Amino acid sequence: MQNGNDSGPPIQNLPEDVLTEILIRLPVKSLLQFRCVCKAWCALIKSPLFINIHLSRSRMNNKCVMVNRFIKDENKNMISYHSHDDKESLRVVEVPYLLEPPRFDLEHAKLLGPCNGIICLTDFCDIYLCNPATHECKKLPPVPFGCPEEHDYSTHYVGFGFDQTTNTFKVIRILRWRPDGEYLDYVRRYDVIPPARAELYYLNSNSWREMDAILPWNFYYCPCFALLFKGSFHWHANSESSDCILSFDMSTEAFREIEYPDEANPDGFGIGLALEPANARRMSLVSLNNSLALVLYSDPFGQTLEQVIDIWVMMEYGVKESWIKNFSIRPLFGIRCPISSWNDDKLLLESSSGQLISCPLQDSAQLKEYDIYGDQASIGAVIFEESLVSLSSGTN
Repeated sequence: MQNGNDSGPPIQNLPEDVLTEILIRLPVKSLLQFRCVCKAWCALIKSPLFINIHLSRSRMNNKCVMVNRFIKDENKNMISYHSHDDKESLRVVEVPYLLEPPRFDLEHAKLLGPCNGIICLTDFCDIYLCNPATHECKKLPPVPFGCPEEHDYSTHYVGFGFDQTTNTFKVIRILRWRPDGEYLDYVRRYDVIPPARAELYYLNSNSWREMDAILPWNFYYCPCFALLFKGSFHWHANSESSDCILSFDMSTEAFREIEYPDEANPDGFGIGLALEPANARRMSLVSLNNSLALVLYSDPFGQTLEQVIDIWVMMEYGVKESWIKNFSIRPLFGIRCPISSWNDDKLLLESSSGQLISCPLQDSAQLKEYDIYGDQASIGAVIFEESLVSLSSGTN
C-alpha cells in the first residue's frame, strides 16, 4: 500500500508510534477491517496497550446510546444503537442475533453497565456479556452450586464491573434460597425472609465462586436504579433500620451501605408495592459530572397530573452530608421513569406510553421525543463507548 503520490515509503513501514497515532483515531469498525492488512497491523491493533489507548480516546469522543425494549405485538426484544448527536441511527439488532434463544426471557431482558465498552444482558436467569462494537458475545456458564434439597432460588439482583487490581471483568448475582412454593406464602408462614447470599463470576477464569457472607438486606426491584459507578455496582436495599443504597466494590469484593439524603425523603420512597403511600416518590440512580446522583420523581399514576423530578448529587462519594439538591425539573407530564443521564446535561426518560424521550436538566420545555417505542415499562438504555476489548481473554 503506497501513499497518494507514490513519493514516500509504504505506510506499513512507518514507525510504530506514528502508525499508532494514525490508527488510534479510527472507529472500531475500521480497525477490525485493518487487522487484515498485515500481521504487524493485526498484532498492533490486538495489543493490550493499543486497546487501552483507543478506549481512553473513545471516552473523550462521542459515545453511543444502546436502547433495549420489548415489542409485545411482535413478541421480541429489540436492541438499537444511536449516535450521540441524537440524529443518526446506527443499526437495529434483534436480541436473538446476540443471544441464544429460546431460553432467554426476552420480555424481561435488562442492560447493565457499560464497562470499558462491554455490556451485560440478563433476564436474571441467563447472563451474557457482549461487546456491541465487535459483535462479540459470551454466555456465562451455569452456576455450579445447587440449592439445598426441596429448595428453589430467586435472583434479586445482578451486577457487573471491572476489577483493575486483577485486570478482569466480574459479575455478581444476589439470590435467596427458599423452600419450594410461593415466596410470599413462605414469608407469611414462617414470618421470616430467607437470608440472601451472593455468587461471583470471574471472566479470566470463566468460573463462579460462592461468597461466604450472608447478606442482611432485603431487596426490592426499582426500575432503572442499578448503576455501575467508580468501580462499584449499586442497588436499592432495605435494612432493619432504613432504606439505603447498597454498593459492591468489584476490586475489594466488599459491600457498603450509602445513606440517602434525609431532606429528599419527606414522604417515603416508592418501589411499586401496593401498600406504599400514594404520595411516595420513585427513584433512580445516575452519574452526573462524575458524581453519584439520586433522581426522585413523582409517581406517574399518582393523584396529580403534574410531575416533578428532583436530582440530588453526592459531592463526596459515600458521605451522606455531601448530598446537595442540584436540579428540580418541572412541569413534566406522563413520565414513567428516568432511565439514564446523557452527556451530563440531560436525562433519558420513558413516557407512560412507552416512548423514549430526553429532557435537558435546565429546561423541561425542550423535551425531545424519539421514534423509539416499546411495551410499557420495558425500555432500558445505557451510554457506552465503542471499544476493542475482547471477551475471549477475560481481561482488558
